[in-house]
Amino acid sequence: MSARVLLFADVHLDATTQDNVLPALASILQTARDENPDIIVNAGDLAFKRESLAPWVSRELRRFHVALAEVAPVIVVPGNHDLTYREGERDMIKVKHRRTADAVVGGYRLHKDGDKIGSLLLGMYDEKGALHFVGHCSGFADRERARLLDMLRQLETDSSFGDEARRPDAPSRWSGQREAAFVAVDPSIVVEVSYDQITGGRFRHATRFERWRPDKLPSECTLDQMERSTGIGFVGVVGGNQTR
Repeated sequence: MSARVLLFADVHLDATTQDNVLPALASILQTARDENPDIIVNAGDLAFKRESLAPWVSRELRRFHVALAEVAPVIVVPGNHDLTYREGERDMIKVKHRRTADAVVGGYRLHKDGDKIGSLLLGMYDEKGALHFVGHCSGFADRERARLLDMLRQLETDSSFGDEARRPDAPSRWSGQREAAFVAVDPSIVVEVSYDQITGGRFRHATRFERWRPDKLPSECTLDQMERSTGIGFVGVVGGNQTR
């Protein structure tokens, strides 16, 4: 099994003017997009001296790595110009590759306080038209949680997810116990979320709210969005001859 790895190191940016920094970062990013590797490794010393970096340079470097992560998973191994040496310690950062997907709000769970939303329960349709639970979205501000509860209470219904489909109240993958109770709502609202990983046909972690999609029909939110990319992935790169 082979993998395409894009590695760069010792760029030693002279972070004094934008004329020096931005073209260098743009060149690396364009190379990544042109080569389309399976994984990207920043092997350190991107900057000449970390302590000399202006705040705007640090912001640009964060944007740069996020943009790289849209191409492939990114591993950052700081060099001696990036961090001071610490004996016996290994320093590495993984920049998660986030993608977006459109999902239907099929229900919600109440916050523990009982007066606001705890999380939105997301669904996607299979080829037979059944709505499958694929994960949840949380992280809203308290004021927004209360507003969402008022909105969704008007859409409450007896059932939203298919009887034969994956449901939010199915036994937990981890404990084997049934998940907490939820309130079903009419599957008429579409939301765009971002996520980092897919496992077993659902979002592995809580998704991040991006925006509402009133321009999109719920029927357009299908499970084919959950198909994993054909890239080898991180485990394939570091796991030797392991098969996926």
